[in-house]
Amino acid sequence: MALNMQAPPEEDVTNLVLLPTVFTKLTIPIVASGGIATGSQMAAVMVLGAEGVNMGTRFVATQEAPVHENMKQAIVEARETDTTLMFRALNSTARVFKNVIAKQVVAIEAKDGSTDFSDLQPLVAGARGRERYVDFFRLLQKNNK
Repeated sequence: MALNMQAPPEEDVTNLVLLPTVFTKLTIPIVASGGIATGSQMAAVMVLGAEGVNMGTRFVATQEAPVHENMKQAIVEARETDTTLMFRALNSTARVFKNVIAKQVVAIEAKDGSTDFSDLQPLVAGARGRERYVDFFRLLQKNNK
C-alpha cells in the first residue's frame, strides 16, 4: 500500500508527523511517498517504520528518464520553495513545480466561489505533456533506425 503522506489534503502535516501515526494504526506494509529525495530522508522514513519509499521527482532527473534536459536541469537547480500546492479547492491537494500552469490553477482556485474540476481541466488534463512525450518517442524511434 502506498500513501502520499502530504495528506490529509487541507491539513499541512508532513511525512515525519504523519508516518508514526499511520504505522501505529495499520498492520500492512507501508510505502512512504512525498518529499523523499535523499538517502537520509529515505533512512528517516525507514526508521519510522516504512517498508519502502516512492521517489518520483528524484528519478525524473536521471540520465535514463525520457524527459527533456531543460526539465531535468530545472529540477536539479530547484529550491525547496519552487513548488506550490494546487487542487486544494477540490480537496485533492498536490505539490507541483511552481510554473505558469500551476500559478494559473492556484489563481483560479483563489477566486470567490467554488471551484469545479472542469474549471481547471483545460490546464491540467495533460494533453500538452502527452503530445511532447509522444513526439519525443517518435523522434527517438526515428533516430534509432
